[in-house]
Amino acid sequence: MIYFDNAATTKVRQEAVDIMVKAMTVDFANPSALHSFGHRVEKEIELARDKVARALKVKASEIYFISCGTEGNNIAIRSFGDNGHNKEFITTEIEHSSVKKTYESLGLNNLKVLSVIHEGRIDLEELENSIDENTAMVSIMHVNNEIGVVNPIEEIGNIIKKKNKDCIFHVDGIQGFGKVGLDLNKAKVDIYTISGHKFHAPKGIGAMFVRDGVNVRPVITGGGQERGISSGTENVPGILALGEMCEIIGNNLMDNYARVMEVKNHLIEKLEKMDDIIINSKGENFSPYILNVSIKDVRGEVLLHYLESKEIYISTGSACNKNNISPVIKALGVDGDHALGTVRISFSDESTIEECDEFFKEFEVAVNDIRSIVGRN
Repeated sequence: MIYFDNAATTKVRQEAVDIMVKAMTVDFANPSALHSFGHRVEKEIELARDKVARALKVKASEIYFISCGTEGNNIAIRSFGDNGHNKEFITTEIEHSSVKKTYESLGLNNLKVLSVIHEGRIDLEELENSIDENTAMVSIMHVNNEIGVVNPIEEIGNIIKKKNKDCIFHVDGIQGFGKVGLDLNKAKVDIYTISGHKFHAPKGIGAMFVRDGVNVRPVITGGGQERGISSGTENVPGILALGEMCEIIGNNLMDNYARVMEVKNHLIEKLEKMDDIIINSKGENFSPYILNVSIKDVRGEVLLHYLESKEIYISTGSACNKNNISPVIKALGVDGDHALGTVRISFSDESTIEECDEFFKEFEVAVNDIRSIVGRN
């Protein structure tokens, strides 16, 4: 099996599995319980919080455990948008659906959606001209989940705070954390969301950084866990696994970045030898973990299922977006003949050049077979 759909989810690492098993079989008490057993588990949660904070280089008091990145993005936006009809909000046309659809659901009167320019990055001049004293929040993702473009978050943060120091800077960091370096303090980020299953922790657990002094409100109310921001009995196995993987991934970020970039570039060199293929995510402004390509005279979902029959797994784009042509690809201006053949190949720190070689052999055969079936000359 070759698994190149890591932007959708990663395999849970054994270190995370081991700590989860211990949490379920040994440290299984409710951390809210008043007895010493519960207190012991509560301390384990706080140790995990410290690990997440160290990986992000922030204070532990600024970390909240949540169920997933989608919950975190909803908390961030709804905290300021629910009663924000007299304020202005800014986001981009290539945000994840958990940002885009949340803004849409609020029906805000003054929502500015920034367009993208070269390589899918936002226009910084347009951003600067859009911010004024009435801007309540700017939401811009760190790394795009479909094409892997990396936004210049530090530069963006400084533009925002220079124009309006009270404007909240919200960053969806789900595809960036543990893969692409970022100093949240230098970038003046106020809220940053991460999701465990993108870096070898389990599904159903995430975390959000909320800078001290920024007041957010929950989308789930109940017993007041996580200082009232995400109520419900804590997912202890998930939290402990998340902390463990934050520590491991955080300590190896730069080495992993260089190794995965080598893997990605190796595959790009092979793909560029094929006819009528557009590489949508090539160059230094893109994450090494995501490679998006558009192929003429091939339907992306047909190619996906062809490769699936060989136990090779990729995607046609975001796992949360199943439309025929992605809005992100539309925003890039990819022509329709190529756009319908767009696929996302996404790596993890465990991906290898040998896998790329085997993948390319099957990929090339698949493309040629599909083209012959549709009658391409």
